[in-house]
Amino acid sequence: MRQRPVIWKPRYATRRMRERAWAQADVRRDAKTRRNARRSFVAWLLRRS
Repeated sequence: MRQRPVIWKPRYATRRMRERAWAQADVRRDAKTRRNARRSFVAWLLRRS
């Protein structure tokens, strides 16, 4: 029988994992604000006319 490699998983998130999660959240937040800004600008233009 072949032995399977042991895959180590930390009990708590490592610093690298937390930093990656924060960076991904920042990207998602920025994308969301960009989408909302575009919509509100279009709504502003429509209200003016």
